[in-house]
Amino acid sequence: LNAQDAELNTPLILAATNGQNDAVGFLLDAGADLGKADQKGRIALHHAAKGNYQEIVALLLKSNTIDVNARTVDGETALLLAVEKGHGKIVLTLLDKSDPDVTGTSKKSALWHCCTHGLEECVAKLISKGANVNGEQSPLIQAAKAGHYGIVKMILEKDVRVDDRDPLGRTALMWASQRGHLEIVKLLVETGKANVLAEDATFDTALTIATWNQREEIVEYLAPLS
Repeated sequence: LNAQDAELNTPLILAATNGQNDAVGFLLDAGADLGKADQKGRIALHHAAKGNYQEIVALLLKSNTIDVNARTVDGETALLLAVEKGHGKIVLTLLDKSDPDVTGTSKKSALWHCCTHGLEECVAKLISKGANVNGEQSPLIQAAKAGHYGIVKMILEKDVRVDDRDPLGRTALMWASQRGHLEIVKLLVETGKANVLAEDATFDTALTIATWNQREEIVEYLAPLS
């Protein structure tokens, strides 16, 4: 039942990887070991989450013995694998039992990835569970860069560091200005009180960045403030 092949896959892992709901149910009823991992450290839950197999994830989570926060060899959890792929429904399901502040080796949190994919419902649930809205990789910067107004608005309602910078020295306001997200620029300035005079690593401000990128409406808005 728990035999492993050359790559350490068990029948349960293979069934979960291939989205075989009935086979997973049968193996679980027979007492298959949920904690067995393949050579990459991935258990059945990791594979189901990455593959977007919602029914299988739900079946696996019914067990009281499963480690929802188990990590692969690469430091990934089921939640991170799902959110990196933008599998919103899987993320919502996993959040009932997962650590909301889990990060991978890249230091990118589940919240950061949700901001990337525009998963507004997932962001709301993460924040309600106490997820850190700051972190080494700023979710606010990512949401502003991607143009997700609703998510930016949610994050600004929390104790967020609005002028945090990325490795290029850029703030959320700078990225919104470069990408042409006027309403987000206004939100960051008027609600978030973002510093419009801040400079990045090359001494550019949000205004000069908007100017270089021909974001005329943003230039018109920022110019009187600069």
